Amino acid sequence: MTQDELGRILGMSRATISGIETGNINEIGIRKIIALLAVLGLELFVGQKQRYPTLQQLRRENHEKKQR
Repeated sequence: MTQDELGRILGMSRATISGIETGNINEIGIRKIIALLAVLGLELFVGQKQRYPTLQQLRRENHEKKQR
């Protein structure tokens, strides 16, 4: 999907999509982020910052290393 196509779907300019992609946009609202993620089939998860990885994260990393 091109930036232009994504912008049309979201009602944003191609320049805005480009700025988001490159990190050159100063601020982006949460509604835009959620809309962008929805179109891309992603979701935003917010949780407490963890000092150490969870057991699930360690297992996933171990599994991914074994598959390489």
